[in-house]
Amino acid sequence: MPKGRKKNKNAGMTLVEVIVAITMLSLVAVPVLHAMTCSMYYNAKARSRQNVTLSAESLMETFKGYEVTELQDIFVRAAAGDDFAKEEIGVEEADGFIYPSDLSASELVFGIQGMQTDGGKTICDVEMKVSKQTVKELLEIDNIEPTRDAIFQADINAERDVFDKMLSDFQANYQEAFLELLNELDDREIELTQNDMDTSCLTLYQRELVFSITGNGSHDRITAYMEYTYYIKEHTYYERLEEETELETEETSEEAPEEESEAVSEEEQELMLEERKLSYPENIADYFTFRIPLSGYNEMAGEYSVYANPVQDGEHPLQRLLIYYYPAYQMEHDDVIRIRNSDALALECHLIKQKTPGLSYAQLQTKETNYNPTVRCEGAGEVILYHNLNRNLADGSNIPGGTSGITTFSDVRPYIGGSFRRQKVLVYKMEMKVMQDGVETARFEGTMNEYMDN
Repeated sequence: MPKGRKKNKNAGMTLVEVIVAITMLSLVAVPVLHAMTCSMYYNAKARSRQNVTLSAESLMETFKGYEVTELQDIFVRAAAGDDFAKEEIGVEEADGFIYPSDLSASELVFGIQGMQTDGGKTICDVEMKVSKQTVKELLEIDNIEPTRDAIFQADINAERDVFDKMLSDFQANYQEAFLELLNELDDREIELTQNDMDTSCLTLYQRELVFSITGNGSHDRITAYMEYTYYIKEHTYYERLEEETELETEETSEEAPEEESEAVSEEEQELMLEERKLSYPENIADYFTFRIPLSGYNEMAGEYSVYANPVQDGEHPLQRLLIYYYPAYQMEHDDVIRIRNSDALALECHLIKQKTPGLSYAQLQTKETNYNPTVRCEGAGEVILYHNLNRNLADGSNIPGGTSGITTFSDVRPYIGGSFRRQKVLVYKMEMKVMQDGVETARFEGTMNEYMDN
């Protein structure tokens, strides 16, 4: 080394140092890259499953709008390559269509193989089993005209999952506060959790049907929702029994020598507790509610509504609101039905209770005899109520006091005998199964109706 030149201490990294650094980077990078790849894969799979589920739900709702003979015709045409038939049931493209040849069978199977969704990005197989379930009878009035008549037809199966919706609503909004109260009252030496809650104590109190009518000068509209009121009825908790009086305790301490206190066993602790019942909340004004919208999508208006039609030359097309509904016999309190006529339109309201299928003659007669709903009209305007609330659907007899809850209509007119056309409807049970890459990704259930010749 020439004289006077200093050695550079920052000459660089040695080969060993480079190898160690690369090894450490690999140890960190490989798991991170693997996690990112897995995340991207599962996100894509979740998006694909979501697209399939939405398409299947839409397909099932479309099926409900047809009778089985119409579905068979559509599937026959789709299998023959008719693109219009595919559009009718909302299918972009598919490899094959399966349809029943004998419609008299008790179970019918419709299938779509290789159904494409999301612009062809997702492919799945769909199988729909349609089975005859029961025949029910509808009470209908004649001379229906879509422009002037708003029609609400309740679904008897809508009540099936109401308790599940109530439980979900309670868990999301009120369960934490209830458990906190329960822990304050309960004298057991444990922390009560969700598993200690008796969900059978959740009780449906009342159902309210609300129809909102508006006529703002450009459109007449009706929207609807169903609101359920519920509470916790007599939930069990435990209170410790009163301990010995202070005097008795002093006498005992004088007679008996002092001994070390022994731990009380769990069995002894249980004997010292007394069962109590708690209703929550106590005030009816504070009862819990959850709401279910009832409006369907109206293609003409491009919005969710029971009815929507434009006003022409200042004339309101809406003349009648027809409500076909099933009484909520299982509630503690009878139905409340509100007609909110905020823009004071003049119209007829036809409230027609339907015969609930599955009830025996004796059951229906008893429930009908004790059924007395509250029916109110809110807002100005001449609204005439036609109804069959005064009739027992079991035997056609009069119900004493069955109309005492009707208030604030301009006129109330009960139907007389022969006012209705009795229409038989065949109810089919629908079960849809969706397969993707040989794995079941979704399953749906529902019902479809078919009118029968009397």
